[in-house]
Amino acid sequence: MQNGQVREIGKTVRILIMRERDYLVAQCLEYDIAVQGRSVEEVGQRFKDVVLDHVILANEYGDIPFSNLEPAPQSYEHFWHNASKLGMLASKLDFKLSVLTSHPVPQQAEMAIF
Repeated sequence: MQNGQVREIGKTVRILIMRERDYLVAQCLEYDIAVQGRSVEEVGQRFKDVVLDHVILANEYGDIPFSNLEPAPQSYEHFWHNASKLGMLASKLDFKLSVLTSHPVPQQAEMAIF
């Protein structure tokens, strides 16, 4: 992203969940945000917490939420494509964040396990 350029924020983000030893790692594709946990429910809740914290801090400092985050590395797009092609979409998360900011923020996430 070039200096001063703000990316369009979609209403839905994608989260790819992968197993790494005893943990699940959840990587957002639209923003380079990752969390880990022991279950799909745990990584979903942790991801919601990170997104909420990011919006709150951006508001506190007068920033536009997510404007300083790059997308995940391109290789995750390939994994997402394979997971969705194989019917591995897990669930959706609802954020309900629009009440916290006047800026556009993601409202939900699609999760896929790969």
